Amino acid sequence: MRLKTFRAFSLSEALDAVQEDLGPTASILHTRTFKQGGFLGLGSRDVVEVIASEARDGGVEQATMNGCLT
Repeated sequence: MRLKTFRAFSLSEALDAVQEDLGPTASILHTRTFKQGGFLGLGSRDVVEVIASEARDGGVEQATMNGCLT
């Protein structure tokens, strides 16, 4: 299983990067949002982090990018 972490300024950008790199059947394992940059909280931006893995062959259930289970 190959795990990768993707960071972007929006969830849709992060999911697009996951789909481009790992394919449309990638499994999303974890997401979180945090603030990055700025000074004492001023000027910081929200960043979305997604941890995803490649789809494994022979798996019982795999989450697809469109939210359906196959």
